[in-house]
Amino acid sequence: MSTHPTRREFLYGTAALGLSLTAVAAGAAEPAAALPPVRPITRPPGFHWFGYYDKLQFDPTGRYVLGMEVGFEHRSPTGDDVIKVGVIDTADGDKWAEIGTSSAWGWQQGYMLQWVPASATEVLWNDRQDGRHVCHVYDVRTKQRRTIPSPVYTLSPDGKKVVIDSAHGGNGRQMYLIDIAGLTA
Repeated sequence: MSTHPTRREFLYGTAALGLSLTAVAAGAAEPAAALPPVRPITRPPGFHWFGYYDKLQFDPTGRYVLGMEVGFEHRSPTGDDVIKVGVIDTADGDKWAEIGTSSAWGWQQGYMLQWVPASATEVLWNDRQDGRHVCHVYDVRTKQRRTIPSPVYTLSPDGKKVVIDSAHGGNGRQMYLIDIAGLTA
């Protein structure tokens, strides 16, 4: 039996310690009383996390949280490793609902999973299909999924435009603006 904490135990302990120290530094008489409520919203089996810092993890209501799940830790993913895409309903017992998978991911950025900006129901993430990169757009209400080609892209804050770089057209690599409002509406 290992005496080392699991990753989840370590993170929970670290968060609690950090919040306690912050409360003490702020002059709280009872540091433990100053701690906000903390609860895990995912559970084994599997290892869960979100990914990159600048992506929208919560839906606009704050009820639904996006997450990723894999069956291993402590090694780099291979081209054969598939990750699960999920939505956690924090108002329904933290229920995990798998909405898809991806084989185009890494530990730091995941597969760029995020809520489509300005949308209450649509989620997007990157994947690989037939040797090319694609983007899945999934509506959590209708459970409909669309798949569109996905060169490297940047999504506008309103979720209606994408900028890609591409070498198509014979002019070397150039940037293109694509209006996707009709695809994400």
